[in-house]
Amino acid sequence: MSPTRRSIRALTLAVCVLFLPAALAGCGSDASMTGADESLETPNQMGDVKSDTSTSYSSDVVASDSSGWSPMDASSSDATGGTPYPGTNGDMGIGLKPGGAQDINYFRMLLGQGKLPKAADMTIEGWLNEHDTLLPKANPERSIDLHAMAAILQGTANVAPEVVLQLGFNSGMSLEQVKAKVALTLVIDRSGSMWGDKLEYVKAGMRALIEVLPVGTRLAIVSFSSDVKTDWPAKDFTADDKPALLNVINQLTSDGGTNIHGALQAGIFVCKSAGPEYTFRRVLLLSDGQATEGNTDPNAILAVAKGGKQSGCSISTAGVGYDFDLPLMTKIAQQADGTAWFLPNAEKAKEVFIEDLQTMLLPVGQNLWVQFKLAEGWHVEQIYGFEWVEKDGVVKLLGPKKDEPSDPEQGTDQGDTVETPDTTDESPPVALPTLFASKKNGLVMARLIPPEGSDLAKIQDLLLADITYGYTLSKTNESQQFTVPVTVPGVVQIPDGGIGYFASPIVRRAFTLLQVGRALMRSCTRFEAGQVVEALAVLDEAKTLVAQQKAEFSAEELAKVDMAPGLDDAAELAALLKSVMAQGQAQQTP
Repeated sequence: MSPTRRSIRALTLAVCVLFLPAALAGCGSDASMTGADESLETPNQMGDVKSDTSTSYSSDVVASDSSGWSPMDASSSDATGGTPYPGTNGDMGIGLKPGGAQDINYFRMLLGQGKLPKAADMTIEGWLNEHDTLLPKANPERSIDLHAMAAILQGTANVAPEVVLQLGFNSGMSLEQVKAKVALTLVIDRSGSMWGDKLEYVKAGMRALIEVLPVGTRLAIVSFSSDVKTDWPAKDFTADDKPALLNVINQLTSDGGTNIHGALQAGIFVCKSAGPEYTFRRVLLLSDGQATEGNTDPNAILAVAKGGKQSGCSISTAGVGYDFDLPLMTKIAQQADGTAWFLPNAEKAKEVFIEDLQTMLLPVGQNLWVQFKLAEGWHVEQIYGFEWVEKDGVVKLLGPKKDEPSDPEQGTDQGDTVETPDTTDESPPVALPTLFASKKNGLVMARLIPPEGSDLAKIQDLLLADITYGYTLSKTNESQQFTVPVTVPGVVQIPDGGIGYFASPIVRRAFTLLQVGRALMRSCTRFEAGQVVEALAVLDEAKTLVAQQKAEFSAEELAKVDMAPGLDDAAELAALLKSVMAQGQAQQTP
């Protein structure tokens, strides 16, 4: 193995799955802010002279469409070098994403109220999920297509580089081809603490759901306080049911304690009674607070959620108001392949009810597995949101992470501490149980460490990894697998020092958003530790990085790839966090 194939200090792998906000269940916080993560060079060290973007993007170009942009054709779908950004001709295919992950609306809400959030109040996965990422056109010869794009940025030789590998899944199939029959069980908190606006938010969401619920969906409503009751027995929905359903919703009133354990048991019982004709079964749990009735042991509640998943029922959660049990509600979704939401108002409640329904209606693939052969001497440092195992240079994703988020200032998660599963090449571990058609992208990141002593500047046709993935189509049970080689043809010099490579404007944007998300979490952690000056400096560096990277886009590129919320949103959130921190420090100073 030549030095050029061992030359990168830190790799970030981003699994981006297109459309609808949900990202990955169990996605923990940014857990590697020390080591390679802490060595990321600050933006003002990276150089402020614009590099030649025409040479920093790969020259492996395919034919442009009528708009002048270059959608990927089938022959180039396996090449990372030169993945073009998509055109505007509407034929990019449908996007795919896994079920569930904590969103960052709670983090945003706290900042909007002038309150200081904690690092654990957001996840990198949730952050990237809400900032859409475009994908090239799906290869029509693959029911599920994987696209890989690489990016490298290093300021000076004595600082570790950042290298991003963005993986995205989409499909050339139509929505009609993937529609499925769904069983949905709503489990609604009507305890005394839900009095007032909180219960009205939930009712507003339920009414919105009824307006868009497809005929034939198996619907049940279970409500709970100290007791648990079935308000709407499970049945296939028809248009004639609307008046009666609206009456049930309007009759919900708040009183009593919060029996989450009993409510989950009841909801799962109803859910798993759905017959095999229902392709997908989900429980949606909404609550505003702590478990106060029944079995209040969090471990017992999580065991119920895990049992629900094992019986074929995924569980999504929605925290209502500002004092709900965020860790518990997030872990319930993690245990059961669901999505963890936060409902600050009625509009968000409407959005969540409709969006979570959409992720259930269109399961495209099942049992997706992903493994990659690393270049000689490379190792995994962390994979955001995933458990993994590494053996003989092969990394296998074991599935969504379901443990506590790691402290971003205290070391990293070690994938090699995970017990190696008893699997063979013929039956690799499942990374994602289900991929859904959806309307919005989500990203998940990981980091690799190459051998020491590599010379990044000498990269020529570097093979970063061979990525192999496979899946079973939900409707036909047909299994397919493909291998995608990931290469970097070379790097360019940044005029005032350092080197860089971006395969596409798409991955340049995602790279920048990743760094801002890490900075948000790292600054919160440092502020919590009393390192105020350092926390504020991290946010200044993030804002500078956004400005520098935006300058590398042409106006046309930026308009094509930077969908809202975009890079400006990221910089504005960093500025808002700095303002809240500064105010908090002033209040603490005598």
